[in-house]
Amino acid sequence: MKKAISLILCLLLAAALTGCGSKTNQLSEAYEVFGMKPKELSKVEIIRQASMELKTVDKAKDIGKILSVFSKVEQLENVKPDLAAFSSSYVLQFYSADSGEQLLTASYAQEDAGACLFVAGDPYAVDPIDFDALWDKMDYETVPASVQNPLGLDYLEMSEGSLSDRYGTDSVLGYIGTLTARRAGVDLVERKADSSSAAGYVITGAGDGVETYRLADDCAFWVLEDHWYVACRVGFDDLQKYMEQTDYAMLWTLYLKDGEVVAIAETYAP
Repeated sequence: MKKAISLILCLLLAAALTGCGSKTNQLSEAYEVFGMKPKELSKVEIIRQASMELKTVDKAKDIGKILSVFSKVEQLENVKPDLAAFSSSYVLQFYSADSGEQLLTASYAQEDAGACLFVAGDPYAVDPIDFDALWDKMDYETVPASVQNPLGLDYLEMSEGSLSDRYGTDSVLGYIGTLTARRAGVDLVERKADSSSAAGYVITGAGDGVETYRLADDCAFWVLEDHWYVACRVGFDDLQKYMEQTDYAMLWTLYLKDGEVVAIAETYAP
């Protein structure tokens, strides 16, 4: 059964943000939307990821509430968000009243003690807002969130858990240079702890040589929704399409069993 679910996790903050007075160009573009008048937007679609439900907010007063909330959100500097801790996340899509076109897609995730906003899949810690309450106050019909993802991939399955629980811990990490239905050529790397790095680690070993691995007949392929958090299982053709349409080298984990690759999974790299 096709599960092509739009969970686009993108746009909101950029690095070195200290408040509304020091936004980068990318963040400024997002805040141009947040600063619009409610009547300039035709609707805001909100997807609650936990239940995969969608509300379409089209009343000016409610659109105004959403704009007001996000225009005041600021980053917490020097705080590294724990992505595994977030239990509630939302995706918001803003549409122009003039053209009907989608102007912005923004993502927000929260847990008891903190929250995250995202730009191109990169998480930034922010002061939490009670978005669960805002969702509940939006008196609109709730429907299943089952719209197409941007690349038109067929999501066969989605998972927020650790894939190592399914495929085991025997794995290698690297950048895939060549890939066929039977073999993968991988530039192997290691992830080493580094407290001076913003990510908490550095990637080493790239360019030291390519290893070739045989793929199992039932090898599974997983990509990350917007290169971030939710793992989405796809077919081989969709994996190739995904790789071709991504304009930078992605990090991959290859899970091994009996000398063969039983799963290939995109791995988050800030």
